[in-house]
This record gives sequence, structure tokens and C-alpha cells, in this order.
Amino acid sequence: MTVKIKVIKPFTFAYDGIKPVHYAPGEHSVSQRCAEVAIAEGWAKKQPAKTKKKGGKT
Repeated sequence: MTVKIKVIKPFTFAYDGIKPVHYAPGEHSVSQRCAEVAIAEGWAKKQPAKTKKKGGKT
């Protein structure tokens, strides 16, 4: 499962402790665990989920 976050301070996250990935400021889709750590450390904020508008005539 991926989560959208907005990175406000660059950071590196090591998936499984062996595959480091650098995240620059901006929007990223990351793993649940990466999002938890980044948000807890103040490096990122969770992006609100986009909802589809219901349209059409009734």
C-alpha cells in the first residue's frame, strides 16, 4: 500500500535497511512505513486523499 506525502525537508529512507532512497521536497508516493517515519520526524506531511465528485443528472 502506498501513501501520498508532501516532503518539506529532504530525507533518505532505507527500505528493509538496505535500499536507501532519497526524497527531495515535493509530492511522493511512499510505503506506509516510510510515511509514518517521515511524518513523525517532521520531514513530511500526509497529503489528503482525493475524492471523486459524483456527477450526472438525477
